[in-house]
Amino acid sequence: MQNPDEMMALVVTAFQHWRTSRAHRVVKTPPALQQKAAALRASFSSSKIMKALSVSGTNLKRWSSQKQTKHSLTEFVALPSINEPQPAPLSLELAFTNGCHLRLIYACVEIFLPLC
Repeated sequence: MQNPDEMMALVVTAFQHWRTSRAHRVVKTPPALQQKAAALRASFSSSKIMKALSVSGTNLKRWSSQKQTKHSLTEFVALPSINEPQPAPLSLELAFTNGCHLRLIYACVEIFLPLC
């Protein structure tokens, strides 16, 4: 494991390399660099990280909260299915005098989606 100063130096170098090699000036910071910058908050103050990496406090705060959110998510919990009887499909059949038949069938299915 590296000491905090070595970690800071590596992240600074990674940011400098990314800035010189990106195609356009306005490009979103790669997630890997965001995570590295957020990880530095365990050892350094936000102002020191902002100055060393030339990033805004808003971005650093957002990257740090994304990291925390990622780890605080719980696993998917499957709910038991509810086996309620489905209504019978509605059917309408028309027979015309010229021999044509028209049959309309409508099956009503209720779907409940979670609101996230």
